[in-house]
Amino acid sequence: MMLNLSGPIIQPRDGRPASLLVLLHGYGSDGQDLIGLSPLFADLLNNPVIFAPDAPEACPLNPMSYQWFPLAAASDFESLHGIDEAALTIQVLLESLWAETGLGPAETLLAGFSQGGMLSLYSGLMRDAPLAGILSFSGGLPLDAEFWPEIRSRPPMLLVHGDMDDVVPMMMSIATADALVARGLAVTRHISPGCPHAIAPDSIEAARRFVAACLPLAGAAT
Repeated sequence: MMLNLSGPIIQPRDGRPASLLVLLHGYGSDGQDLIGLSPLFADLLNNPVIFAPDAPEACPLNPMSYQWFPLAAASDFESLHGIDEAALTIQVLLESLWAETGLGPAETLLAGFSQGGMLSLYSGLMRDAPLAGILSFSGGLPLDAEFWPEIRSRPPMLLVHGDMDDVVPMMMSIATADALVARGLAVTRHISPGCPHAIAPDSIEAARRFVAACLPLAGAAT
């Protein structure tokens, strides 16, 4: 399978794939960090392709890791400068995956952690045709709504965050979810008590319920 970005990939179990899960890693990480989530969702999906691409830019904090867009400071969440360009990369990636697999937006889940969660929301909402679902762990949209994308579709979304996160503030998910609901979009919010900048077991359970609801024809139970 020819892809625009490299990274670990789980191929379908049998023949032609019927679903696609794309996992976007956080700042200063890589696809290997998230591909480990694949067994937690593979049983819910019908013959899936699961891909965790490496971002195209080296991270200045660690040249062996990657970033989807630069961060001027650890708490630079107002505008997320550069996320719009990164979102175009995700659009090209999705189109490439769909061309290779024969799938489309309705069979595709886009998920990410931290910076990858921010990018999942931003790039997913700017698509004309809605994805099956968007899942953000410890992310959110820019705190200043002036820098949001034009919302062109209304996919279901789940925003998950730990209430002890000292890297990305929990209020980023809360404010994003509230603003999206006010715009009439379908958003579920899950806060993990006592959880730092990480994915807690109760977050995984919430994510599994969301994935099963987004693609109910997968034929798997939670």
